[in-house]
Amino acid sequence: MKFSYDLYNKLILDKIIQYSSEIYSFKRKYNFNYFPLITRMLRIHHGTMTSIDSFKIISRSKSLNDLFRCSKNSKNDFEININFSTYIKSFLSYIVLKYRVFLIPKNGVVIAIHQAKFINYINSSRLFDNIHIVWLVFEKIDFPAKNLKKDQFILCRKISFRLTKGIFPINYCDDTYKCLFLYIKCIKPKALFTLEGDAPYQIQLSNVCKELGIKNFCFQWGLLHKYKSQTAFSNMSFTSFLSWGSFFSEQLKPLNPDQKFLDFGHLCLSSSRSKGDKILILDQGAEIPTIPKSHIEKYYNLITLLSSKYIGKLIFRQHPQCPLEPNIINGFKSSNIEISDSAKCVSVDLNRAKIAISIMSSSLLDAFVHGVIPVSFKYDHFEAYPLPLNELEIGFESNDIYELFKFVSELMSSNTKYVKYKHNVVNKRKFIFSENTTEQRVSLLNDLIEV
Repeated sequence: MKFSYDLYNKLILDKIIQYSSEIYSFKRKYNFNYFPLITRMLRIHHGTMTSIDSFKIISRSKSLNDLFRCSKNSKNDFEININFSTYIKSFLSYIVLKYRVFLIPKNGVVIAIHQAKFINYINSSRLFDNIHIVWLVFEKIDFPAKNLKKDQFILCRKISFRLTKGIFPINYCDDTYKCLFLYIKCIKPKALFTLEGDAPYQIQLSNVCKELGIKNFCFQWGLLHKYKSQTAFSNMSFTSFLSWGSFFSEQLKPLNPDQKFLDFGHLCLSSSRSKGDKILILDQGAEIPTIPKSHIEKYYNLITLLSSKYIGKLIFRQHPQCPLEPNIINGFKSSNIEISDSAKCVSVDLNRAKIAISIMSSSLLDAFVHGVIPVSFKYDHFEAYPLPLNELEIGFESNDIYELFKFVSELMSSNTKYVKYKHNVVNKRKFIFSENTTEQRVSLLNDLIEV
């Protein structure tokens, strides 16, 4: 069966609805909506597997528990067998947490993240320059631990004092809620912020903050595909969702009848526009299972074509979570392709670029914000890029590398065509993104925190 991102998300929704009575029948300990949490858990769980395995498991499932089973064995990836050793580890993690919290000033702002790139994104926005931040990190990321002060960083570890197994996935939902409740209650923030909003822990943070009476907000980040939005961005319950603009808010409102939205603006939006002359390649990540290797190889063929014609003009930026093998990087270097430092904010590279190319990366939206012309190498089993590049004439999308090569070549050689697209990017940006200035965003942020 061929992978279709639309079908994948539709199938998840259908199965969650099919087993809704099963969810309702479980004895639930906490008074929050389990459906958006379980939907996100399922989407992410199968998103880490090959597409054909996901389809087989989801379509053949006979119960809610079956949906989460791994294809390689009959055990559940998510289920945690609580034993005495795990109990001791939880106790030690709790002691460490209490010690770390003792060092952190209270009544600050917590920013919860799961990728190091969000630190760059927040810091480059300058929104929190005068506010004490505590970073609550949900993955083992070396970058922030090395670069942040001790009173700014907490690595969230699983803490569970339950010695008996419960019904999965309800037990998992309850355990994560209890763990995060413990963390947030200890930190005692004035407000909590997170980015993106499609991860299970972010739903749980919202549930916890609501119970503790703490304001919590989510900054928009990333793409809003039509069907992915139904599984990843539905039934949100933050104090407010801070969107990039009404273009995005209006897509999400029907899926979130109880969620407040604020057209806050892109955090790095400014009046400055890139005057660079480079072609920036934004790698999608060779290990992402939803895009087959054959498509990635065609993408690299496009890079080779461009590098042979535009010697010294290409910058290759690796995906921060999926670094390439050394032989591929060395091959790019031998073709005079500059390899950028992906630990730095993407804005650094965009400010040097004229054109940005990727498969479906959300960084193409960042390119648009910076006045760089976005080019998308479409994978046929994905929806079209959620920003209509071809229709608005602000960029280009195609599944044919030779069409893409021709478009890029015309922009690089024809000043008339480039000026036309550059003009469209700059002028149509205000219809896509809120035009709030940095000063206005800082003012809005302070009002949100203090009210």
